[in-house]
Amino acid sequence: MIILDRFEENFAVCETGNGFIQLPRKLLPLNAREGCVLTQHNGKYYIDAVKTQERIRISKEKQAKVLKKF
Repeated sequence: MIILDRFEENFAVCETGNGFIQLPRKLLPLNAREGCVLTQHNGKYYIDAVKTQERIRISKEKQAKVLKKF
């Protein structure tokens, strides 16, 4: 799994299971945003909408649990 962490100039810094990598921004879809889950196929990168939405849902659930403690 490749998770888009942030953009730095013309590169996207992405988290993988083995650490961080930098990808040229031009290789990513124009609608790629921080937090998107990416897949690679034949040298091209795509947003995995299902996995991205799952990450967002889990993140919101964790955030809600933390806020309930206050």
